[in-house]
Amino acid sequence: SWKEGAFHGIGIFRSADGSVDYSAYETGYATGVGVGWHAGYNKAYHTLNGVKMDGTSLSSAAKLAKDKFGLPAPLFRLQPGIVGRLFSRSRVGPDGRPMFKDHGAW
Repeated sequence: SWKEGAFHGIGIFRSADGSVDYSAYETGYATGVGVGWHAGYNKAYHTLNGVKMDGTSLSSAAKLAKDKFGLPAPLFRLQPGIVGRLFSRSRVGPDGRPMFKDHGAW
């Protein structure tokens, strides 16, 4: 959500490299303990005031995401390569799963 033109409340930040951070924001700045996943979602870490801290297990990260933010951990993300080219970004549904022609228009 927004307050006075800045992020405010619980938010998800997705970086261009594919990493994802869940944080609580106050007037545009990440505050407190958050959680993030590296691109590919195979490694997780804690954040403190928006800064990456120590690594954590995927199960711990998923638990923090659910308990603190009420959000599920991000779904597996396809990596570049033959599979990534077959299921390009335009063919991934809003839930993050690959869309096939029989699952809807792409």
